[in-house]
Amino acid sequence: MDSYCTKCSLQFVNTKVYNMHLSIVHKENVEIKQEASCDILEKEIEEPEEVSLHCENCDKAFSTRSKLNRHVSSVHEKKKPFKCEICGYSCSQKDSLKKHLVAVHENKKPFKCELCDYKSSIKAHLKRHVQIVHEKKKPFKCEICDKVFSIKQSMTKHIIVIHEKML
Repeated sequence: MDSYCTKCSLQFVNTKVYNMHLSIVHKENVEIKQEASCDILEKEIEEPEEVSLHCENCDKAFSTRSKLNRHVSSVHEKKKPFKCEICGYSCSQKDSLKKHLVAVHENKKPFKCELCDYKSSIKAHLKRHVQIVHEKKKPFKCEICDKVFSIKQSMTKHIIVIHEKML
């Protein structure tokens, strides 16, 4: 069923997304209901795990043809076919768009740190938070001076700022 926004002329094929649009963009008080999903339809029918298919561009290995195709499309061809109808964010995988909707537009943060008040919409972010903040892990090491970092981008910036003159 298509929904049409009379305020800005956008058309939506999904009622939930339309209601989120009304709520966020036009500040209307709209109840957003959780839609039932079918896990069986969303799962891929995969080839046996022992199959090893290699990407011709980077030689990365995949267990299924569909995973290889998705990799080539998103990484090498930079295709982002999934677009958020609310803000225009685009991504290469449907699951990433679902996570975006939950994190950004529904503002749900179901993953809670047991040691502090930190909350996240993404499980991997909670895990990284615990490792960095509470476990004080610093897995990234500068190969030039042996300084260690908890975040890879910090190490990369360090190398550029501190060691660029030496390289």
